[in-house]
Amino acid sequence: MKKILVSLIAIVGVNAHAQFNQELFADDRARCFAFTDAVTPQQQNIINQLMGSAVHRQYHFLWHATRGGWDQLSANEQTALRRNSPVWGNHARLCPMPGASATYNPAGEEFLLMHHMMIDQLQSTLVSQGLPCIAPWTRIPSDNDATWPVPNANPWSTQPQDPKGPTARAYIDAWQEWFMDPNFLRVHTLSEVGYALEFTIHNMLHMRWAATPRQGDDFPQNLAQVLTPNFLGTQFASPEFNYLGNSYSAHVNPVFWKLHGWVDQVVAAWLRANGFTRISFNCPVGDRYCYPWQSRWNGVSSEPRGGSGHDHHAGHQGHGSHGTPKQDKALDRAVSKIARFATFDTFRPSSEPIGGAGQGQPQTLPNEDPTVYVRANNCR
Repeated sequence: MKKILVSLIAIVGVNAHAQFNQELFADDRARCFAFTDAVTPQQQNIINQLMGSAVHRQYHFLWHATRGGWDQLSANEQTALRRNSPVWGNHARLCPMPGASATYNPAGEEFLLMHHMMIDQLQSTLVSQGLPCIAPWTRIPSDNDATWPVPNANPWSTQPQDPKGPTARAYIDAWQEWFMDPNFLRVHTLSEVGYALEFTIHNMLHMRWAATPRQGDDFPQNLAQVLTPNFLGTQFASPEFNYLGNSYSAHVNPVFWKLHGWVDQVVAAWLRANGFTRISFNCPVGDRYCYPWQSRWNGVSSEPRGGSGHDHHAGHQGHGSHGTPKQDKALDRAVSKIARFATFDTFRPSSEPIGGAGQGQPQTLPNEDPTVYVRANNCR
């Protein structure tokens, strides 16, 4: 009885913000009837089954890795990856980074789109099983939050690039305010916002909430066999492999869904700041309140929802993959070259150090416009 009461309180407690901008994402299938703050065991079982499969893990890994490292591959290596799925390499280029120019680069929108579609797929599956949806973070939790504490937070760290230290926390708090500020959102395109968000607060949140890696948790840095048959059945196929620090495993972690729910809150804030009431693939002609996605690429096909109805994960064994490819040397080389782009450890403070900062104090000034920070650190 006590467990049932706690669950009901958790559901009712988040219903004040339960609509979670559902009307803003006009193409969504999910229609959530309730939300929970914590991820319940039943919800986690769905996550494990839906997102923990080898094919889905491969997809999420390759989406990030190819997008960041495609141009570093030889033609033979690109061909090897396209044997896995012909969509790889069709993304908008990350450099030069999106701006407000007439030539619109939708790279930042592609980041927002793909991860929102993952959320919608999970939420619609939860609803189909009679389960409540997972509420987003509406504010990023404190390090000692009762439900979502930071593992091994280190407020006394003197290393500026320590994702668990005070500098990282100062940046997170400052960036959160930037990304929710209507004045900031009104002067940047959605792609600019998505791009800056991905390479600042998004990556930092992944690393701050990541547990201490077990042996092998950073395997994409060194192991090219991630796509091969002999890789299946290892510890990396287990639901317990949910390390937030790389894209092969992060989306099996419950924090991932809270974090990316918060990212959706930024999309909603941008829409409202710019006078839109919804975002869609199919805005009616002349409807100035509907913002049309500027890219349809999600790593499956160039069609909305992967050309397979609403569920963009339905075709080709779940993400455009042609199944698990046979091992070959070109594939080995390709995955080895681009694996570093599938991790999230990219925090590089670029402000001047604070004079006289003592132990436990932030070592840099977190007052940068995140688009300025990204411009200083990316595409150099």
